[in-house]
Amino acid sequence: MMKQGFSVVVTNWNGMELLPVVLPNIVETARRTSDKTGLLHEVIVVDDRSTDGSSDFIRANFPQILLVEPETNVGFQGASNLGFAAAVQPIVVALNNDI
Repeated sequence: MMKQGFSVVVTNWNGMELLPVVLPNIVETARRTSDKTGLLHEVIVVDDRSTDGSSDFIRANFPQILLVEPETNVGFQGASNLGFAAAVQPIVVALNNDI
């Protein structure tokens, strides 16, 4: 039986100014929680067609994050749903980039 865990889904649209502050904290908190509980974890960012370099920043600085990039801007609900669909863990924590 595969060990279960949690997925953290972060939606982002032109949040480049927030990402350098928010993402390290999310990644580290997920890792610490995983270490304490023994649960698997993943962090997913759905970048909803940002024009501010958000996707490039995530790719360059957070290779451990699964980056989902829709072909068109799908809005908050659509981006959230894409993140939920990409999640492989049964527990999903939904966050916005300005959490």
